[in-house]
Amino acid sequence: MRFQIDRSVLALPLLAAFGGTAKGSYLELTDDELHCKFGFLFDEAIPLSAIEGVEANVRWPWYDGVGWRTNLRGRVGLVGTLRNIVCIKVAPGRKAHLFLPLPLRELYVSLEDGEGFVAALRERLAARQQSGQAG
Repeated sequence: MRFQIDRSVLALPLLAAFGGTAKGSYLELTDDELHCKFGFLFDEAIPLSAIEGVEANVRWPWYDGVGWRTNLRGRVGLVGTLRNIVCIKVAPGRKAHLFLPLPLRELYVSLEDGEGFVAALRERLAARQQSGQAG
């Protein structure tokens, strides 16, 4: 199941310069992982087992900007617009690669259908938890 990263018309030229086009800006949810692609600067797969939670409609401050963002301490942003921000909480010890390996604890993404993504991810996480408890 694929969810498009929402991109502001004003940010399109900057994002497109680094591959952040409609075709190259998405989150893809499978049974086992979350594949995150935002141009050629960010292409990561996060196992669902490493995801601790997800939240929709999270505030992203205007001064943090759009594009590929990080605080170098676990916060990574794939932000094409300041609206529809989702925060994905990741288990300690995960790394993301944005020019260099970075710790990844919170992944912020602007999505066209943030609430739909959150519902789908929560459903997958619950199904994984139930199948783990059944075994």
